[in-house]
Amino acid sequence: MNLSQASLLTCLLARPPRRPVRYWKLSPIPNLKQVDTPPDGPEWLHEIKFDGYRMHARLDRGTARLLTCTGLDWTHKYPAIAGAVASLPAKQAYLDGELCGVGPDGITSFSMSSPPVLG
Repeated sequence: MNLSQASLLTCLLARPPRRPVRYWKLSPIPNLKQVDTPPDGPEWLHEIKFDGYRMHARLDRGTARLLTCTGLDWTHKYPAIAGAVASLPAKQAYLDGELCGVGPDGITSFSMSSPPVLG
């Protein structure tokens, strides 16, 4: 696995699970203003915006599948990522995250996450 493949896997694994949102308990939308630091406290939930593909990785007894949020099987488009998921020390796993490329500056790049053209 090369550095960019490892970065893709890191982004896929690093995304925290989402908590269900209870829409009927949301506060009114606050007036927006630019701040130097994000708000803190138990009432705030933050998620880093990665620039890539939302992907589900399913592991079942050594076989990994990469699925888009619409259910398309993209395992063949990212064989190195599927191999990395297959090598995890688990019999079964379900990972929900963002598959993205990371540049040398540490910033995600959508163009780096595009699957290679298969001939």
